[in-house]
Amino acid sequence: MNTTSAPPQSAVGTLAIAPNTNGRNGIRIQASGVLSNTPAVYGNDLNNNGTFNEAADGQNIACNYLQWSDLMAYLDWSALRPMTEFEFEKVCRGTLPQVVNEYSWGVPAAQPSPAPITQALSSALTNAGTANELSTASGNGLCAWGANNAALGPLRCGFAATATTSRVQAGASYYGCMDMSGNVWEQCVGGRQDIGINYGGFTGVLGDGLLLATGYANTSGWPAWGGSTAGGIMRGGDWFTNDARTLQTSDRWNTNSYQNLNQTRDLRIGGRGVR
Repeated sequence: MNTTSAPPQSAVGTLAIAPNTNGRNGIRIQASGVLSNTPAVYGNDLNNNGTFNEAADGQNIACNYLQWSDLMAYLDWSALRPMTEFEFEKVCRGTLPQVVNEYSWGVPAAQPSPAPITQALSSALTNAGTANELSTASGNGLCAWGANNAALGPLRCGFAATATTSRVQAGASYYGCMDMSGNVWEQCVGGRQDIGINYGGFTGVLGDGLLLATGYANTSGWPAWGGSTAGGIMRGGDWFTNDARTLQTSDRWNTNSYQNLNQTRDLRIGGRGVR
């Protein structure tokens, strides 16, 4: 069973995960596979010039277009596990008490505006696509959000942090984790018990480095990868949605739609693992 958007036997240069426009996802087929025989080889070619894994080919850009099944397979293979909604908020605020309308960098949204948040666009970058990619913008709460059609996709993981930025300037969480607000949605365990997605059956066991023959995760006790009750809930907002409220630590805007969103390839959705 194919777990990428394009079949492994597709032509060299075919986008592997992004279904059409790349949304700054430069993962492509570097060497074609043979159906039921030989796996494809994948590489990064963000500029689509036919030369893979160049310095500016986007290897450090946050990966989008991830379905729940993609994330679970990666976490199982890498001996990690998905994080819960509780852990998402714990990573953001640490040991500090919750503050109404706060973002992951711990400063509440101003009432009224301006809010302590600065927009970073993928259309305004220096060293674009490289390991040193930076936004030309600067300010408190710098993060990728609300660009809509003015931007092309997510930015480099941790792009807002430098050797001199504070937590607020870098948009960093209490523990220094980057991009918990903005860039790509985080897929978390939790949500609505009425449709079968909840903490009750989640064991928290780590992946074992092995996958099913189909390429899917084989770890028991994780939410399923298919069907109407599959997946988890998205938290933290994204680079595309033009609503800063979705970036707030406790926002659950996606509660009613997440089980469908993370079974499709959406240019806003990513994910990360925990131990």
